[in-house]
Amino acid sequence: MKRTILFISSALLAVSVLSTRASATGPWVQPEDRAQVAITASYTFADSYYNSNELKKNLPGDISNYEVHYMFTAGLTQTTDISITVGYVDSNAENQTPPITKRSISGISDSSIRVKSQLKTGHTSVALLTGLRIPGGYDKDYFNSPGRRSVDYELGLSFGEYYRERTLYWTTDAVTRLRMGAPPNELEVNFELGRVFDHVWLLRGIADYRKSLSGGTIEESPLGSGIISFCQVEEEVYDYGIGVTHLNGDGSSLGVTVKKNYGTNSIRADESFYLTYTYHTKNILKGVF
Repeated sequence: MKRTILFISSALLAVSVLSTRASATGPWVQPEDRAQVAITASYTFADSYYNSNELKKNLPGDISNYEVHYMFTAGLTQTTDISITVGYVDSNAENQTPPITKRSISGISDSSIRVKSQLKTGHTSVALLTGLRIPGGYDKDYFNSPGRRSVDYELGLSFGEYYRERTLYWTTDAVTRLRMGAPPNELEVNFELGRVFDHVWLLRGIADYRKSLSGGTIEESPLGSGIISFCQVEEEVYDYGIGVTHLNGDGSSLGVTVKKNYGTNSIRADESFYLTYTYHTKNILKGVF
């Protein structure tokens, strides 16, 4: 039973380090004496985008993003943990088209700190999410920029339930992201359904929704002969994906996730692939807080 619980925790973390959403999903937390490390490598490809009428248009050239993230999650108490994420990103445009795309954009990606505090534990769990995102060192002024490079304050709730001796679960997170500066505030909702088979394999289904709460249209950016910055565009995106995670004999896990967006507004038409390795370790923060 304990092994199954740890495995589900590992798998939930493995799927969480996805591009801009680098934080653990679900209301469950790491035990006070335990910590977990997740290393994720990802590749995202786009050759088109959706305009403000949700019509797909061709880009002047393919865009490819390569990212590596390191995530450390440690228990602060029996009902609270903290997650810290740092990473590096490299974005490449096949045809440099100033001021729309830049041939190569690289640097430290957005880093984040999130605290998860359980309000209700057990079969049905609820947790409060609070977080801070620190902007990375990349150029933010192009359509192939890997993020909006802003200081974000996060506040949200996470719900989840498990069944069949914790081998079947669902989770949903709802987060409001308040941004400092030009980028508009954002609402994000994540849903995940998972099933563990033979205590070794986990199959996941993922659905994400993200919407800017203000901003301009893509036609007002250089992509539509306008002048506003790409980071000021009002985006709306639906992401869907599947993932498979395997629990190794030493308690670590290796997961693969594939995601694609559909029916989006003023954003790239992305296809993303993620490879995540997680392992448990002693909690070096125990007794610090």
